[in-house]
Amino acid sequence: MGSILNINIYFIDNELIFIDNLKNEDYQIIATAATSKTSYNAVDYGKKIVLIVGNEGSGIDDMILSKANYSVNIPIDGTAESLNAGIAAGIMMYKIKEKIESK
Repeated sequence: MGSILNINIYFIDNELIFIDNLKNEDYQIIATAATSKTSYNAVDYGKKIVLIVGNEGSGIDDMILSKANYSVNIPIDGTAESLNAGIAAGIMMYKIKEKIESK
């Protein structure tokens, strides 16, 4: 409870410029994409990370996806096309934290 009070939230006008600025400050941009061939386990996550998660219907815009350092997928068993965005974000945040702490 109250975690929203402990995170940074940004409202931006131009996502592409914002991502370029973050990359210039050595942030690693990680984007989720069901079509990605890179597993979320295959990335060496750094300390400065921005995670981009798209919606279940259309995912992340291709222009934004092209700016990411890594496009990753979360393996899904069965016939589901995609995960709920909130679930995908939770899985990714857990995996990133786990990999950073294991260094």
